[in-house]
Amino acid sequence: MKFEDMAEFELRIQLDRLKYIDALLNKRTECDFPPRKIYIEPTNVCNLKCIHCVHTGTMTRKPGYYDYDAYTQIVDQIEHLRLHSKIQFTGVGEPLLHPRIFDMIRYASDRGFFTLMNTNATILTREKADQLVDSGLDYLHISLDGLTPDTYEKIRVGASFKRVLHNIFHLFEARHGKKGYHLAVILGIVHQKMNTKEVEQFVDYFSQYPFHHVVAGELFNHMGAIEEANLKYADKKEMDLDLYPVCNTPWDLLSINCDGKVVGCNYDFDNRYVVGDTRKDPLLDIWNGKGMQHFRHCVLERTYNALEEKGSLCSECSIKWQPDYHIPRDFYSEVSLMEDYLVKAIRRCAGSQERNLKFREKEKRLFQRKQALLSELNSFKAS
Repeated sequence: MKFEDMAEFELRIQLDRLKYIDALLNKRTECDFPPRKIYIEPTNVCNLKCIHCVHTGTMTRKPGYYDYDAYTQIVDQIEHLRLHSKIQFTGVGEPLLHPRIFDMIRYASDRGFFTLMNTNATILTREKADQLVDSGLDYLHISLDGLTPDTYEKIRVGASFKRVLHNIFHLFEARHGKKGYHLAVILGIVHQKMNTKEVEQFVDYFSQYPFHHVVAGELFNHMGAIEEANLKYADKKEMDLDLYPVCNTPWDLLSINCDGKVVGCNYDFDNRYVVGDTRKDPLLDIWNGKGMQHFRHCVLERTYNALEEKGSLCSECSIKWQPDYHIPRDFYSEVSLMEDYLVKAIRRCAGSQERNLKFREKEKRLFQRKQALLSELNSFKAS
């Protein structure tokens, strides 16, 4: 997204949020506002078998890649939402495996959309890093999940810790050489039993790198598929269903899987509850169509069984227990949060030039120590 659009974009997001708050406080299933974020899954194919993922055998969907021409038609349909909705290239696959992923990003970016993507960075060569920076991508989340080679490679089965570190440097070098500071790079670790002794040190150590943020996230149970994550919320099963929190996802996000089918929740990795098909209906018709409104109604009323003929969804999902996913409780407390959002947004816009200069200096220092840092990390022993 162009810098001059960012301030207006942040303001429009907050104006849409007022409508979102009103809709949920009045328990409306029809939304008079667009989704804050539209997920588009480039592919459900992945080159890894991470122990916390559905690619270990839970997912039954056929492997596929989003058709490029079908994708551009979707973007054309929603071009008027460029200052309302973000486009995120994320699903259960590795986006960089899509042969036209950079064209997909560029197509949305050229139309003024704020674009995001997640990657495991295993195939992020220097050539791909250059293409990624050139594509206009605004936000990239790299999942690392370990501070030591042993831990990382046990969690991210099939990956090389050493190779991924080199690839991260490829990205920093590409961004530095092209002055591509529109691209915010975030490094993430999913907190789980196998890396629990490394999480705090991971965040501290990688904060010296020119990432915009280094974050630790909670292990998600993929609607009950990941047993370690299930254990954290095992006691919740004893609660009365009426006490379960209501998840805001169906009023916030819209998700298109790589076969063009739209699901009621972006965490539905297996098309368990399809609300529409982009090959048949316009995307915004699906956003307020019968299927999506039925999904919202069931979430509000906690009648999860009506959504789960093809397998568990909301009843087993651990996301709903996280406060960030709870629906608004009252108007005034929710509106008061908007002040914080807007202040942060204004500071991001106003301080971008100064921040970019700091990134350039941080990258220069990092490149000077590249070999030493790579050697250090490849022989790391977590404390």
